[in-house]
Amino acid sequence: MSADARFTHQPGAVLRAGALVAALGVAALVAPLSTLSLAASVIGVVGLAVGLTRHVRLVTGLGAAAVIGAVIATAFAGVAVERLLPAVVGSVLVWEFALGAFTAETELDGGSVERAEFLHVAIVTVVASLVALVAYVTYETLTVGVSLPGAALLVVAATALALGLRD
Repeated sequence: MSADARFTHQPGAVLRAGALVAALGVAALVAPLSTLSLAASVIGVVGLAVGLTRHVRLVTGLGAAAVIGAVIATAFAGVAVERLLPAVVGSVLVWEFALGAFTAETELDGGSVERAEFLHVAIVTVVASLVALVAYVTYETLTVGVSLPGAALLVVAATALALGLRD
């Protein structure tokens, strides 16, 4: 094996790693809060790990959906917004990175694409964090009550719509 062959990057590898790290972060945030969140988190992380390592889009999508389900179950359990917003951001990152890995695999030929993937991970993480910060500031400054499960479902619906329009 030549030195060049050992260090060839597989397109989507950075995005796959980002999805798994985000899924583990979401699981750490929501799994201890309810039994349903724990079950959905475990199913989601295992589904993502299997789907991303075996390159099966359906299993990966089901794993990402289970992670989102864990966040929704946590929202219905009545968790504080300070814990729910990072979990929502993490679930959005899981979805974006996991399914983005498949797009990267089909669109990129290989070679030196790590920088583009790292840049994608960084930009999406910063943007999602800024959206969460705006949501938190809005939540703190509103004088009317806000339904946390409703807000979580609204964020998930908006994300699904945006991803659907992107394809």
